[in-house]
Amino acid sequence: MKMDKNRAGLALGITFAVYHLTWLIAVFLGFGSSWMSWSLGLHFISMDYELLNPNLTYAVIGILGVFGSGYVVGFLFAYIWEKLGKK
Repeated sequence: MKMDKNRAGLALGITFAVYHLTWLIAVFLGFGSSWMSWSLGLHFISMDYELLNPNLTYAVIGILGVFGSGYVVGFLFAYIWEKLGKK
């Protein structure tokens, strides 16, 4: 089965970016800390941490970075999928 490498990259890149955007919205709205505490508790982790003040520039850089990372991972996945599927 042939998989479109560009579409796979875009799908995973968008998915990663949406996850990151969700986290950023939580931080900007002020409930990121409680969400983080809840998430750490689910993994039986207790630690001191501090969320920094939101910065729009870093937020945009972060979203673009995770989109790029997701695109690369999706592209590589489709490439490997095609190579393994060839007979």
